[in-house]
Amino acid sequence: MSRLKNIVLQGHTIIVVDYAGCKEEEMLTLAARAKEAIKVDASPKLVISRYSNMYITPRFVRFFENETNEVKPFLKKNALIGLNEPKKVILKAFNFFMGTDFRAFDSEREALEFLIETSLEEGLESVFTSN
Repeated sequence: MSRLKNIVLQGHTIIVVDYAGCKEEEMLTLAARAKEAIKVDASPKLVISRYSNMYITPRFVRFFENETNEVKPFLKKNALIGLNEPKKVILKAFNFFMGTDFRAFDSEREALEFLIETSLEEGLESVFTSN
């Protein structure tokens, strides 16, 4: 089961990154792979990431601080789910300092509808490898 994949949802290609349950080394490896997937071509990318059951470490935040400017030109929208209140505070500060507009959502459905700018079809299964 891949933690990084591309899906097509109602005609929109979305990069799915699943950090759920990862430890720091796995998170960093996955983040580096996601960066390369985003930069694969110059088209604007839609990205959804899940951050449940894991800890945002200082090293992980530093990675994103160092790499964000490199991928910003390739990101059309970036939606995050699985953030508890402390993670949402980290995201708000990150957006402020990095000039990004990464958005946190309470549900996968809300995040996907934000990305594709329309309502989802009923009965859609999760885009993540495990729930």
